[in-house]
Amino acid sequence: MTTRKTRYDIDDQYSWDEKTRVYDDEGAMIARETLYDDGREVVVTYEDGVLATKTDLDNGDSHDWVSKYMEYDENGKIEYLDKVYDDGRHLQQTYENGQVTQKAWEDNGDIYTWETKVEDFEDGQVKTATILYDDGLLLDAYYMDGVLATEFWQDTRDAYDWDERYNQFDDGQLVVSSTAYDDGRALDVFYDGGETVSKFWVDGADVFSWAWKDESYENDELVYRHTMKDEGTEVFSTFEDGEIVEEVKVDSRDLYAWDSRTTLYEDGEAVSMTTVFDDGSEDIVTYADLMG
Repeated sequence: MTTRKTRYDIDDQYSWDEKTRVYDDEGAMIARETLYDDGREVVVTYEDGVLATKTDLDNGDSHDWVSKYMEYDENGKIEYLDKVYDDGRHLQQTYENGQVTQKAWEDNGDIYTWETKVEDFEDGQVKTATILYDDGLLLDAYYMDGVLATEFWQDTRDAYDWDERYNQFDDGQLVVSSTAYDDGRALDVFYDGGETVSKFWVDGADVFSWAWKDESYENDELVYRHTMKDEGTEVFSTFEDGEIVEEVKVDSRDLYAWDSRTTLYEDGEAVSMTTVFDDGSEDIVTYADLMG
């Protein structure tokens, strides 16, 4: 049979209104119930004299959470936390030897851009994170020594024009991003110091007029592009300040009567084209002369 002993703060000297201790038939305390001035109701249970569980209810709406429930191991160290926030978030957190091993979030109030988040920890540092966003994007992130190492994104609800994206990081900085698009294109983007240095495109589904494109960048601006066309020609394009200045088309499969065609540009407009034919002869066309 249990025994209950209750104290009341009649003179309002403490931060609580009422404290109740519950004892088993051997006189050992097995629970403690406290009603605080701010409306909180806290119930703590014990096993063999060691803290076992703790329930905290914010009945007075004094905090940003509704309820907290905690479980403890045989040494009194926390091993589980269940917390519901005012905004609808639900957090479930597990521990090992007092350190967090996992956090699982649910956005039940639909306040945030994500639906669920699960983070795994090792030695107090995050190792993996899986996030499902409202628009269906699914992210699997991996960390090394607490620093982001890779990201794998999936467009599970076909909300975007791509299917999958894989990002690699070095010391937390993006170095490679690989994207598979809905139309079959594949894109690899390479970065250095946060700036784009090159892009490599592949038309995997043969939707476009080219098989692949290799682009180079300086200061995040396109400076050079090498394109392999489906028809067999190769195109080498040079850019300055974001505008094309030269384009060289090469008949690498000997499909035409010419070897190469070089077009020069000014302010984005073609000004001349030089054609070198298979027999070695040349033909130069100046567009200003044709216009005049």
